[in-house]
Amino acid sequence: MFEQSGLQAVAFWAGLHLVTTLVLALNVVRRRLGQDPDLDGPLHKAVRAHGNNIEYVPIILLGQVVLALLGTNTAVIHAALGSLWLARLCHAWGIQQPKTPHPAGVIGNLVTWTVMLLTAGLLLVEALA
Repeated sequence: MFEQSGLQAVAFWAGLHLVTTLVLALNVVRRRLGQDPDLDGPLHKAVRAHGNNIEYVPIILLGQVVLALLGTNTAVIHAALGSLWLARLCHAWGIQQPKTPHPAGVIGNLVTWTVMLLTAGLLLVEALA
């Protein structure tokens, strides 16, 4: 897997993130069927899990595409996007638990922000090099 180009690595993780986003969207639809959308109910939590994923994943993927185009080591891309995927799964699960904030949701958010910050840092270093 690590002998791929950077763009192939991004393509792999982008595919997994797209499937994850689709599963989260289907969960929203499932919850909408006959559900009263109260603010603490399962529908609202499903919408939040999907929406939070949509807020973070596309911009981080875009940053990783730019890094791949600039020749960033493929292992770095796999590490960043693999961590992001696991973080988003943890967050999506944690945010839908009965009692929030759930530790899985908090950890998922912290890891997401870390990947976002590291991606931004690498982009800035590349831009200023």
